[in-house]
Amino acid sequence: MGEQNKANFLIEERIEEASRVSRLEAQVESIKEDVAEVKSDIKDLHSRITTGNREIMDKIDQKFEHLSRSENAAHGEVKESVDRLSTRALS
Repeated sequence: MGEQNKANFLIEERIEEASRVSRLEAQVESIKEDVAEVKSDIKDLHSRITTGNREIMDKIDQKFEHLSRSENAAHGEVKESVDRLSTRALS
């Protein structure tokens, strides 16, 4: 009867191992799904950051152009004033 007990023990041990392997495989599949979701989230965040950066750069460019136009206009006004003063002083 000792051999029979040993055989039953080995069978039960193999069944337990198969069960553990099955649980581990399920965990691996779950981890793969989680990784896929994280990758998708990262792509979405990257896209949002890229879009945000592009919008910020566009606003900076617009502000720079506005300031440049304002500076040119102010320079033109000052030049006209200096020219008028020079003309009056020479008259």
